[in-house]
Amino acid sequence: MANYRMIMLVALFAFHSGQVLSMDYSMTKRLAEDRECRSCNLAAGNLAGVQFVNFDLSNANLANAHLEGSNLNNSNLTGVNLQGAHLFSASMTGCNLEGANLSGVDLQGADLSGSYLPGANLSGSDLSNADFTGVTLRDADLSNAILKGTLLKEADLSGANLSGANLTDADLAKANLSPATLLGATLTRTNLSDTNLVKANFEEANLFHANLTGAIVTNGRYIIPELRAAKLCYSILPNVRRSFRDCWTMDAH
Repeated sequence: MANYRMIMLVALFAFHSGQVLSMDYSMTKRLAEDRECRSCNLAAGNLAGVQFVNFDLSNANLANAHLEGSNLNNSNLTGVNLQGAHLFSASMTGCNLEGANLSGVDLQGADLSGSYLPGANLSGSDLSNADFTGVTLRDADLSNAILKGTLLKEADLSGANLSGANLTDADLAKANLSPATLLGATLTRTNLSDTNLVKANFEEANLFHANLTGAIVTNGRYIIPELRAAKLCYSILPNVRRSFRDCWTMDAH
């Protein structure tokens, strides 16, 4: 029954994507029976709701594919191309996405908790309200990404590029941002409590109402070096004191 259901899903993919000629029997068998489709071309396919649990899709092309509500838990997605894909509310817990291209992806409400994404490209993606708890995003590119309300508790973001990212209301408690780049990022009401911020770059970052209680920073005699060029207003500093330093320059409504 499971194999039949998978074959039907693959057939639907071929019908909706117009790739009937490229979906030969060998590819269908690999997906339905062997649970792998390494380097397969599934670009722009309609795979919404598909169950690809524990699959090997490494280096596959899934650019612009529709995978809304799909289940890809514990799958090998190393090097996969998901550029522009639609993964709204998808479940991708425990996945290996090392070096994957997820630029411009819609991952709103998706669950990637515990996944492994070192060196992944998520630039310009919408990750609003997604769950990235405990993920590894070391050296990942999240520039200009939307992370409103995103859970990033205990995430490893060392060396990550978050320049221009919107982290409004995001939760990064106990995350590792040492060193990460947040040049010009928006961190309004962001939870950075107990986060490792040593040598993180917050130049021109907006930390309005951000909570940095207990954050690990470089010791400075008069000012915290990591926050020297940040914009602080009603911000709770690691020593629990509030900073109003830049309120007069900000549109703090």
